Amino acid sequence: TYGLMGQGGVEVPLAEAEKTMDLDILLDFKLIFNNHIFQTVRKANRMVSLLKCNFKNAPIAAFLLLYKSMVRSILEYGVVAWYSFRKYHIQHLKRVPKRASKVPFQCRGL
Repeated sequence: TYGLMGQGGVEVPLAEAEKTMDLDILLDFKLIFNNHIFQTVRKANRMVSLLKCNFKNAPIAAFLLLYKSMVRSILEYGVVAWYSFRKYHIQHLKRVPKRASKVPFQCRGL
């Protein structure tokens, strides 16, 4: 166990944590990143919905720029730390761009 020196030179043991947040990356003790992936996908999907509601009449080029700056940045943040080769993680992450690619055409009734 690990500890810190407290008042009077007494070592205070550190409590174990199931998960913790550091630099907006959710870390769990097994380093599987399930919670982080699902949280990231949820956040990106909310941003796609926001873009769909507020920019439905924007040109496709403008929507693409908004997608790259607002949604893709959420998906790619910290990818070096948590990138996974787990198939179900990749499937969840790939659904966001697929969903976003349909938005400009759904809004115009095409």
